[in-house]
Amino acid sequence: MAESGEVIFEKFVPMRSAVERAESKTPVTHQESVPKTNRQIIEDAQGLVGKYDLDNGVVGEYEITKTDIHNLVYEISGELKGDRETIIPRIRDIIENGEYVGWSADDGTHPDVAYFTYYSDTIGQKIYLGMRYMKSTKRYKPHAIYSETRFKEDRAPQIVKGTPTM
Repeated sequence: MAESGEVIFEKFVPMRSAVERAESKTPVTHQESVPKTNRQIIEDAQGLVGKYDLDNGVVGEYEITKTDIHNLVYEISGELKGDRETIIPRIRDIIENGEYVGWSADDGTHPDVAYFTYYSDTIGQKIYLGMRYMKSTKRYKPHAIYSETRFKEDRAPQIVKGTPTM
């Protein structure tokens, strides 16, 4: 308990605004670092856009579009939202080098999807990437990123080990 006239805090230093930080010549400290916006994450991930060969659990071709990146950024599992800056740029690495978990059939809610395949990796915590196999293009496309908890609750019960048989 403070006695009368005793100074508890020596000095109050308010956080600088983004404009003040940009205008000043002093570097931004870790405490002041600002997370990237969804738009910045999407722009930074444009190097991922393209078609690639897949040979990890399943064999074929996969494609990542700007729309896929946009959907992953905005629909990432709630527990992982703070890790988007780290996870999104690693999508290709997860697909090509992550652990193939298995596949599941579409429940009929995605008319152009034959089935889903799943890959896991650890990026700070265990995550799962769901890929959809498109009937029309015969390519795999990123569909969703799940936290371990959400994956075990929503997807794991339907997973079939091995290569898809559709």
